[in-house]
Amino acid sequence: MSARVTHDTSHTKADVSTFDIAAAASPQLLMRLLGLLAQRDLLPVSVALTRTEDGMRLRIAQEGLNAWQADVIGEKMRAMPEVESVRLDFCGVWPSISLTQDCLKNSYDREGS
Repeated sequence: MSARVTHDTSHTKADVSTFDIAAAASPQLLMRLLGLLAQRDLLPVSVALTRTEDGMRLRIAQEGLNAWQADVIGEKMRAMPEVESVRLDFCGVWPSISLTQDCLKNSYDREGS
């Protein structure tokens, strides 16, 4: 008899999950990050990229993910060599997307090592 692991994906649906990413400047990274969503047939609500002196900052907002799904995607983002950190916010504020202060109570940071 084999053990079977299942995940309950029906709970904690967030209207919008936002990934705030700090990374080294890399022309291919944006497409790799978006590819993680495309693999699940998801189209982001919004994508923003800002180039900084020491790399780049990205913000990708995605609706319809539960906490477990968003965490898996965030961990895959964090595993990319160019990614320095990923902050994941869960909000129930779509379409108003006030993605900073309203979400702090439901957010956590994942820093690359």
